Amino acid sequence: MVNNRVNVRVNHSAQSDELCSFVNSTKYGATGIEAYILDPAENARLVVEHLKKRIQLGLQIVGRLEDETTVLRASAASAQRRTGAPMTIHQGLNKLAPIEIIELLKEKRPDFSRVLFCHTERTFPGLDENLRKVLETGCNIEFDLFGWEGYHTMLYPSTDIPNDWGKINWIAELIAEGYVNQIMLAQDICYKVEMVKYGGRGMGHILREVVPRMRDRGISEEHIHTMLVDNPKRFLQFTEVDA
Repeated sequence: MVNNRVNVRVNHSAQSDELCSFVNSTKYGATGIEAYILDPAENARLVVEHLKKRIQLGLQIVGRLEDETTVLRASAASAQRRTGAPMTIHQGLNKLAPIEIIELLKEKRPDFSRVLFCHTERTFPGLDENLRKVLETGCNIEFDLFGWEGYHTMLYPSTDIPNDWGKINWIAELIAEGYVNQIMLAQDICYKVEMVKYGGRGMGHILREVVPRMRDRGISEEHIHTMLVDNPKRFLQFTEVDA
């Protein structure tokens, strides 16, 4: 993801064009291999100049927040299809938000195979019908809180997530249902205490501890490789776009 901070002031009718221009201008760096992901949460900070804080799509009921909805539509519209960039959705804690987001996206006919919902294990309370509805659209999901054995906040004290073994059980069930090609794995390392130097599990946790437990659970080497290598490789590539 490109994190350059630029001042881009646009009106609602021009947002898709502005996003396309920005993505295309940062698509290839001096090495020719620089990548860009259309992340509506990040694009909101780039193109909606008056916002005072980062927008996280799905944190509220999306349709009630005009800026979230506007940026989501701009990213999902011709911006995604015209640039060939993948798009990530940083969803919040409302399990219904992903469904609402998908309904908004449908209006602009994006390529759902190029859309990724992150924080799966934090948003959904289990393998419920809402998670399966997301997968049925062809969207990708990411289990990216490996190493987090719980999730408790003052704002949402009743929210929790499964531990690593619980995540692995979810993943095994989804693989059995045929969704292996839509699952990606990651670690949301964003605090100093998560680094090995400060007593955390470090960035090698998935390969060092999680993958062996996946094997113990009966997940095949082929499926492990698919989730760790093949799926990200496919998703992160720019696709051909219409002329």
